[in-house]
Amino acid sequence: MKEKSRRINNVYSKINGLLEFFSGLLMVLLVLVVLFSVCSRYIFNTSIAWSEELSRFMMIWMVCIGSVLAYVRSEHLGLDILVKMVPDRVSKIVVFVGNLFILFITGLMTVGGYQVVLGAFESVSPAMRICLGYVYIIVPICSAILCLITLHRVVSQAMRLLSRKEEGKEGLLW
Repeated sequence: MKEKSRRINNVYSKINGLLEFFSGLLMVLLVLVVLFSVCSRYIFNTSIAWSEELSRFMMIWMVCIGSVLAYVRSEHLGLDILVKMVPDRVSKIVVFVGNLFILFITGLMTVGGYQVVLGAFESVSPAMRICLGYVYIIVPICSAILCLITLHRVVSQAMRLLSRKEEGKEGLLW
């Protein structure tokens, strides 16, 4: 069991590193594109049609990647008032049910995002003339990653619940 957990953590850390690198690269490219656009507009008195579109597409990718990174680090905004108001055992159940809900939502986002991408492959962007499916493909990819991370959390919590019952301890989940 510890070997599987170590392998899963190793895969998570590699994915996390890749996402951090790609997010940083997108940020640098975004700054360069916007800077180039501003300079061309104010210094050379000419506007670049594709720069606004490209910066918007890079922002979409950065938000999706950033949401995965924030979720992995538990840095998303959350309403923990209910969790803090109830006893410890009940709060663990609330967290478990919350993770089940997140699993359901990320599953819906993955399927729905995939369907949107399939439809978007028939459309092209106005300025750059690239297929919008390539822009929106990040949504089901990041949703699937979020779904897998949440599934791992739910399974871990369920395993702790089962191990507690086998040991005859009184705890509900942990």
